Amino acid sequence: MGIISILLTILKWLVIIVGVLLGVILLFVLLLLIVPICYRIHADFYDNRISARGKFSYFGPLFKGNFHYNKEDSLKYKVKALWITLAADDKEEIDAKKEARRARFKQAKLERNRKRKEKKQEKEKKRREYNKIQIENEPEPEKIEEAKESKTSEIDTPLYSDKKAAAQSYEKQEKAAAEPRNTKDEELIADEVGIIEKIAAFFNRLIYNIKSIKNKIISIWNRIKNIFKSFIERLTNARDKSSLLYKLWQTETTKRAYERFKKKFGFLLKHLKPSKVAGRLYFGMDDPAATGEALAAISVIYPIIGPHITIVPNFEETCFESEIEIKGHICLIFIGIFALRIFFDKYIKKTYQRFQHITGGN
Repeated sequence: MGIISILLTILKWLVIIVGVLLGVILLFVLLLLIVPICYRIHADFYDNRISARGKFSYFGPLFKGNFHYNKEDSLKYKVKALWITLAADDKEEIDAKKEARRARFKQAKLERNRKRKEKKQEKEKKRREYNKIQIENEPEPEKIEEAKESKTSEIDTPLYSDKKAAAQSYEKQEKAAAEPRNTKDEELIADEVGIIEKIAAFFNRLIYNIKSIKNKIISIWNRIKNIFKSFIERLTNARDKSSLLYKLWQTETTKRAYERFKKKFGFLLKHLKPSKVAGRLYFGMDDPAATGEALAAISVIYPIIGPHITIVPNFEETCFESEIEIKGHICLIFIGIFALRIFFDKYIKKTYQRFQHITGGN
């Protein structure tokens, strides 16, 4: 019973730990979906120059970025996570950081070299002290001379001299065996063989090149035939597919799928639309009548853009200036809800399957 209770306790704690980990992961995913991505964009057109700038943030200062565009400096951007720059187009700042990193690396290298030099000097000092002790304990010169004389007497013995002579004779025989023995006949035969090999290699290479050119021509011709054949097949299939697609569009399932998709897409746009849109349009033409006609054309969409865009006509001179500012946020959870509703809708799924069947899965 004691072992079973211990195993049950361990199993209980494992289940608790796994549950806590799953809860943390689920909480993190929910935070990613619920926390909005805030953005702000400003663009203007003055003196025939377009400029734009914007910034965004996600989880406040944890993840943010900005960009700037104009004709002179082109596009500049920067994306940061906390204090770490993930991406940037500011070359001067990147070069400065690289130089600072190189300077730190160089300083660390100099410090390592200094420590290595100190260790080497310390070892040299110990070696000198050791040599000094050895010199102090060195034996007398007379004993060293006697030892040398005894060694030379051993080397000059007849047995040693015989061995040396035998080794020298063996080396001479090896060198003699290794020397080339080319006669004039052998040189002539080698030249003839070399010429024949060169001729054979030339013809083999020529045959190989001819075969490769032939294969390339055949492959190009087959490719042209296949392209022409596929083009004819697509033309013939397009006519049949167009009639089938028209019939598919006229079915009740497709009409319901279209209505449902429009409704769900409207739900998505409602939650993703900017919270603020403000702009100004200032324009004028040479002819005041043309300016009035343009203003009349714009008045058609004025009920839509009127609350956000201020339109100022100029009937005296030609000009065109504009600016716009957009501010809002995007929650990923609404995109996820839209994707799930589209995926599980039976009418949209049926229509998509029939469309794939008609188009052959392309």
